[in-house]
Amino acid sequence: MKTTVTIDDELYNKALGVADPSMDKADLFREANWGRVDMAVSGELVGEALYLAELVVAHLPDAPEALGLMSLLCLCEARRPARLDAQGGFVPLHQQESSHWDETLMRTANACLVPG
Repeated sequence: MKTTVTIDDELYNKALGVADPSMDKADLFREANWGRVDMAVSGELVGEALYLAELVVAHLPDAPEALGLMSLLCLCEARRPARLDAQGGFVPLHQQESSHWDETLMRTANACLVPG
């Protein structure tokens, strides 16, 4: 059985400290992904997401969906330091400096995808 949770936009924006109440969830995710939302709040959300993914993997260690989710979250977060240039502009993946990626998160992501 699939459960759908609906979150009120006003409450969501307030929880994330978004000053512009007209920003919809898609814009908010885009902004957070590019690092323009308050980094402290964004970092807390990422930390919570990684923690929850770890819990899912701990309870379902052989579930490909759980491992894929953990890998995806780790890969996305590992690239965070390289996503923006010095002026705050977005840097596409193919132009990112991979030496800026978080090696620990990259190893964790790869371990989730490689059996054994």
